[in-house]
Amino acid sequence: MYGPPVIHCTEEMTKQTLWDAMHTEQPNVEAVKIMKSPQRICIFSGLTGEEMMMFINAFPETGLEQAAFAALVPNSAEKVLAEVIEEIMGDHEMLTGKNSA
Repeated sequence: MYGPPVIHCTEEMTKQTLWDAMHTEQPNVEAVKIMKSPQRICIFSGLTGEEMMMFINAFPETGLEQAAFAALVPNSAEKVLAEVIEEIMGDHEMLTGKNSA
């Protein structure tokens, strides 16, 4: 695999800490039951600020729907993923003026 791994969020992962969820191994991505979400969220870990901005700026070229972007930071690492998702969505809605519900 080239580059950092992509981890797809499952319902079970939302009960884990963000740190544990980000360190989940998914050797068979095709078998993963991805959580349904009204908004795609990309959470980065291990990238520089410049690398994150390159990814964010290039994201529209993928043809995928708009995404909310965040980074794993120390003060969120031990929070439950479901709580982190709520915080990210609240920030995203505030910044875009859109309600995802």
